[in-house]
Amino acid sequence: MPFWGEYKTCKDAFLFSMVNPYGLGPTKMPLKTQQQRNAICCHSGYGPVFGGGNDLAICNDANANALSCSRLGRTYECPPGQQQTFFSGDTFFTVTDYEVFGLHT
Repeated sequence: MPFWGEYKTCKDAFLFSMVNPYGLGPTKMPLKTQQQRNAICCHSGYGPVFGGGNDLAICNDANANALSCSRLGRTYECPPGQQQTFFSGDTFFTVTDYEVFGLHT
Protein backbone atom coordinates (compact mmCIF):
# COMPACT_ATOMS: atom_id res chain seq x y z
CA MET A 1 0.00 0.00 0.00
CA PRO A 2 1.90 3.12 -1.09
CA PHE A 3 1.67 6.29 0.95
CA TRP A 4 2.86 9.65 -0.28
CA GLY A 5 2.97 12.55 2.05
CA GLU A 6 5.16 14.50 4.39
CA TYR A 7 6.88 12.77 7.30
CA LYS A 8 6.92 14.66 10.58
CA THR A 9 9.68 14.48 13.18
CA CYS A 10 8.81 13.77 16.81
CA LYS A 11 11.27 12.52 19.40
CA ASP A 12 8.54 11.61 21.90
CA ALA A 13 6.16 9.65 19.63
CA PHE A 14 5.04 6.15 20.59
CA LEU A 15 2.37 3.59 19.74
CA PHE A 16 0.25 1.96 22.43
CA SER A 17 -1.90 -1.15 22.46
CA MET A 18 -4.57 -1.86 25.07
CA VAL A 19 -5.62 -5.21 23.56
CA ASN A 20 -3.84 -7.54 21.13
CA PRO A 21 -4.33 -11.08 19.82
CA TYR A 22 -1.23 -12.34 21.66
CA GLY A 23 -2.65 -11.72 25.14
CA LEU A 24 -0.04 -9.16 26.22
CA GLY A 25 -1.38 -6.49 28.55
CA PRO A 26 -1.29 -2.80 27.69
CA THR A 27 1.95 -2.24 25.77
CA LYS A 28 3.89 0.88 24.78
CA MET A 29 6.06 0.77 21.65
CA PRO A 30 8.55 3.66 21.60
CA LEU A 31 10.01 5.25 18.51
CA LYS A 32 13.45 3.92 17.63
CA THR A 33 16.13 6.52 18.38
CA GLN A 34 17.35 6.91 14.80
CA GLN A 35 13.82 7.07 13.36
CA GLN A 36 12.54 10.33 14.88
CA ARG A 37 12.16 11.95 11.45
CA ASN A 38 9.67 9.22 10.38
CA ALA A 39 7.29 9.39 13.35
CA ILE A 40 4.13 10.04 11.30
CA CYS A 41 3.29 10.58 7.66
CA CYS A 42 0.69 13.23 6.90
CA HIS A 43 -1.45 13.23 3.77
CA SER A 44 -5.03 14.44 3.43
CA GLY A 45 -6.03 11.39 1.37
CA TYR A 46 -5.14 8.76 3.97
CA GLY A 47 -5.72 7.99 7.60
CA PRO A 48 -2.81 8.20 10.05
CA VAL A 49 0.40 6.43 9.00
CA PHE A 50 2.91 5.82 11.76
CA GLY A 51 6.50 5.05 10.84
CA GLY A 52 8.56 5.11 7.68
CA GLY A 53 7.87 1.45 7.06
CA ASN A 54 4.13 1.57 7.72
CA ASP A 55 4.53 0.32 11.29
CA LEU A 56 0.84 1.14 11.60
CA ALA A 57 -1.19 2.52 8.69
CA ILE A 58 -4.90 3.20 9.00
CA CYS A 59 -6.62 3.57 5.62
CA ASN A 60 -9.75 5.54 4.78
CA ASP A 61 -13.00 3.71 5.58
CA ALA A 62 -10.91 1.43 7.80
CA ASN A 63 -13.98 -0.16 9.38
CA ALA A 64 -15.35 -1.24 5.97
CA ASN A 65 -12.30 -2.87 4.36
CA ALA A 66 -9.14 -4.80 5.22
CA LEU A 67 -6.62 -2.35 3.75
CA SER A 68 -5.10 -1.02 6.98
CA CYS A 69 -1.77 -2.65 7.74
CA SER A 70 0.89 -3.18 10.36
CA ARG A 71 4.59 -3.85 9.85
CA LEU A 72 5.70 -3.00 13.37
CA GLY A 73 9.41 -2.89 14.14
CA ARG A 74 10.74 -0.73 11.33
CA THR A 75 10.35 2.67 12.98
CA TYR A 76 8.74 1.79 16.31
CA GLU A 77 10.06 -0.89 18.70
CA CYS A 78 8.29 -4.23 18.42
CA PRO A 79 7.55 -5.74 21.87
CA PRO A 80 10.15 -8.40 22.80
CA GLY A 81 9.25 -11.79 21.35
CA GLN A 82 6.44 -10.37 19.21
CA GLN A 83 5.92 -10.07 15.46
CA GLN A 84 5.24 -7.26 12.99
CA THR A 85 1.57 -8.25 13.20
CA PHE A 86 1.36 -7.49 16.95
CA PHE A 87 -1.68 -5.20 16.66
CA SER A 88 -4.08 -7.53 14.86
CA GLY A 89 -2.43 -10.88 14.17
CA ASP A 90 -2.36 -10.17 10.41
CA THR A 91 -0.50 -7.73 8.17
CA PHE A 92 -3.78 -6.37 6.71
CA PHE A 93 -6.89 -5.90 8.83
CA THR A 94 -10.19 -4.10 9.34
CA VAL A 95 -10.18 -1.51 12.10
CA THR A 96 -12.84 -1.66 14.77
CA ASP A 97 -11.54 1.09 17.04
CA TYR A 98 -8.50 3.35 17.35
CA GLU A 99 -7.55 6.64 18.96
CA VAL A 100 -4.85 9.15 18.01
CA PHE A 101 -3.71 11.75 20.49
CA GLY A 102 -1.48 14.75 19.92
CA LEU A 103 0.11 17.20 22.29
CA HIS A 104 0.54 20.77 21.15
CA THR A 105 2.91 22.86 23.20
